[in-house]
Amino acid sequence: MQITKDQINNMKIKTKKLNVLIVDDDIGALNQVDIMCKELFKTITLANDGLEAIIKYKDFLDKNDNTFDLVLTDINMPEINGLELSEKIKKINPNQQILIMSAYNDSFLLQKIINSGINTYIHKPIQFDQFFTAIFKLTNIYFSNKEYELTKNKTINLNKELMSRMQGYNSLSLSFSIDNNGIITFVSDKLLEIISYEKEDLLGENIRILIHPDIQEDLLKKLWKIIKTGSIWRGRIQNITKKKRNFWTNTTIGPYFDEFNKIIGYYFILEDITAQVNTNELYDKINLLLNNVNEGFLLFNKDFEINRGYSIKCISIFNQEIIEGQNVSQMLFSDIKKRNLFEKIILEIYESSSDLSIDLLFSLLPKYTYLNDRYIEIRYKFLDNKLFMLILKDATERKKLEKELKRKEQYQKMLISIVSNNNDFIDIKLAFEILLKTLYKDTTNTIFLPTYIIDLKRELHTFKGLFLQINFVYTPNSIHELESKIEDNLLINNYVFTLNYCENILLNFRKDIEIITHMLGENYILEQEKLYDNSKVLTKIKDDILNIVVDPKHINFKLQDIASKIESMTYLNLYNLLSKYIPVIEDLSVMLNKSINSFVITGDKNLKVPPFFINIYRNLIHLLRNSIDHGIEDENTRLLRNKDPKGNISCDFNYDNGFLFLKISDDGNGINLYELKKKALEKNIYNEYEINNISEKELLFLIFEDGFSTKESATNISGRGIGNSSFKQELEMINGKIEIINKEEEGLSYILKIPMENISNTNILNNALEDCIDVADIVIEKTKNFLVNDLNLDIIDSRYCNNTNFENKINTFINFTSNQNFIFCFSCSTLILKTFFSLLPSLDENFEEYKEDLAKEFINTIIGLAIQDLPLISKTGTLDVPYLLNSVETYDKHYNKNYKIIQNIIQTNIGNINCSLLVESK
Repeated sequence: MQITKDQINNMKIKTKKLNVLIVDDDIGALNQVDIMCKELFKTITLANDGLEAIIKYKDFLDKNDNTFDLVLTDINMPEINGLELSEKIKKINPNQQILIMSAYNDSFLLQKIINSGINTYIHKPIQFDQFFTAIFKLTNIYFSNKEYELTKNKTINLNKELMSRMQGYNSLSLSFSIDNNGIITFVSDKLLEIISYEKEDLLGENIRILIHPDIQEDLLKKLWKIIKTGSIWRGRIQNITKKKRNFWTNTTIGPYFDEFNKIIGYYFILEDITAQVNTNELYDKINLLLNNVNEGFLLFNKDFEINRGYSIKCISIFNQEIIEGQNVSQMLFSDIKKRNLFEKIILEIYESSSDLSIDLLFSLLPKYTYLNDRYIEIRYKFLDNKLFMLILKDATERKKLEKELKRKEQYQKMLISIVSNNNDFIDIKLAFEILLKTLYKDTTNTIFLPTYIIDLKRELHTFKGLFLQINFVYTPNSIHELESKIEDNLLINNYVFTLNYCENILLNFRKDIEIITHMLGENYILEQEKLYDNSKVLTKIKDDILNIVVDPKHINFKLQDIASKIESMTYLNLYNLLSKYIPVIEDLSVMLNKSINSFVITGDKNLKVPPFFINIYRNLIHLLRNSIDHGIEDENTRLLRNKDPKGNISCDFNYDNGFLFLKISDDGNGINLYELKKKALEKNIYNEYEINNISEKELLFLIFEDGFSTKESATNISGRGIGNSSFKQELEMINGKIEIINKEEEGLSYILKIPMENISNTNILNNALEDCIDVADIVIEKTKNFLVNDLNLDIIDSRYCNNTNFENKINTFINFTSNQNFIFCFSCSTLILKTFFSLLPSLDENFEEYKEDLAKEFINTIIGLAIQDLPLISKTGTLDVPYLLNSVETYDKHYNKNYKIIQNIIQTNIGNINCSLLVESK
């Protein structure tokens, strides 16, 4: 083949970029090839034999992080011949282009060269045309391979970038992908949330599972034909959710490729326009005139600066005469998070070189903003001159209609909850109305003790949870606002509370009630309250009978039996009660974006509990809400911890020897003790020394402290540090106990121990002494009068009982010696003593230092008042000095066979006091 000068010059354009290694043990031949290559290549490296060549090859690789582009080698050389050298080089770089030069010409040698993967070979002596023809061939092969590798890497990187972005915006974007057969290979979490499928339901399924059956086949064929060519299709598609609901989307479909630039699947980027379509269908007769409204047009650059040439409509949209030079991001979004997201995506679009990536990023940009009391729809265009165009349109009317539809859905959900749980609704309504009346009554005095405000916070927080359970629309948010106001005041030690604080709550509560009345009828609530009152009548009848039974002079076991049967009619099925939390947990998990399996309840399905348990049941929401919000991790974290992607929350209960044991468990984060200590130090609850020396149990019980929360900010669901405190207070009022079992990153359990016998009015006055009942009556009456008149407490209940819980109380005794020896015992809650403490201004603020003396003074005061009403005893008897016993000693004394006892429990709004009269047996 004759090589022309033009061919050589054209070849030089390519070869001048190449580095070449020439190997030959014949110095003359080596120099000849060197001279022929001088003008062709970027650099030339010479080697006299195969051993030197392999050393120089590796040295070049180390220095340049790349191999020679071409290798020209003789075949017959000492130590390492050309074929052996080629094999060693091919192990380092399998794609290395090699030219073999040899003076020998036999078929056996040629076959060995071909078998080694070398397809370029010339004979010595080297002829000019022969040599340049071989170099021309070798160079073309090299650049063809190089171009293929570049294309291959570009395609691989493009696919990686595409899938990375789809998965990176997994929780934000609506997207999925399929293979060439239409089988689903990826679905974003955000899309799963809308279409109600689990990921396992869709992966491996045909795409038709998502496409509405009413969609026209012609449209499917058309779009399939377009995307099979490698083009991008955009249009509106009607999809279907798992619950068979319509799901309309603006859809972008594009291909992705394998390393050979062959289509291996397609990505789908969706924009949910269901609300828009539904709104148009429902309100198609309303003349919105949206198509006739002028649109605003503006341009901005990479620095987010608005250019000249914006339309007049922009002036009215932004309510500014001049917007040129303004920052478009700040003009559009007052919310910093939205502004940051907008700027981040815009900059990524500028930096992206891929149309597919740009399409994906465009789908993530905000579609609406709220400006000057109007909703503005935003559309985007990226122009060839690297400017962005925004098209702005007033969409306020459409948004109002969509908002109205959403509000009606909320109303419907509230009504379903109320109809399904009539008794709960009436109970919550009546209790909340009592709280409102108390607030309006008490706020004539505008300054309160801190304890009052703290108790009020607890009550409000519990009611907020209860109203959320029955899906009230307006009341929970107004309670949340009031909680925030109270907290802001407490931060500055402001204990003022005025009527206007709760005015908004009252208005919104009435608004919710009016919706219920309007939708269910004016008489609905009245009828339900009558039914509710009927259940209270049973309780009243039972109490009337027991008021006869508690008097030993009128003990009648038949009446006791009747009272017991009536009382059982008011008992509640525990399993059915707890089952009401199943939909509540499902709703909360959706609100908090957590994946949770169905709430599992285990226990005797026939077990019934007394009506007082309803307060514990209602406050369980605080524990369950914390399990979802603080406990259960997101799916990615759970997978990293080798857990089921869905969290688990369960409740186990059983009754044993007078106690109900109830266990709430989750398999989530558990409590991080380090973070707990850190928060305790921040709130000055403990100092460094104390925090490092307290037990784990004490540390864990910090979560029941008022205002203690590990969350940085409060929402209308959790984060104020009030819920757990409210629950603990309710539990203590019935002498219940709680234990925490914590395993970090494995889960948390609350174990409740709730006494059931000491609340019952049946089987009362064990070993009661008839002739001493008058003494007990007077002491109890004096105690109640002192609690109400001097300590300003509310008496919730007072009853005689068999058993009393002496744990977690201060047990004080005082002996009275006369012709009949009496021992009086008061087992008092700490909160009652703290209230008594507040009446003694002469003492400093260290309650713990005076606690025991206060308990003695408390019993001494009341028994002293009681004895004054018993003149025969007071004249002949002697009152000893009060003394304290621990819970074990107190229990032993009460159940000593040498004493007959009369026991009474007085339940107040802040705790219980157990009054016992012990009389020596004669």
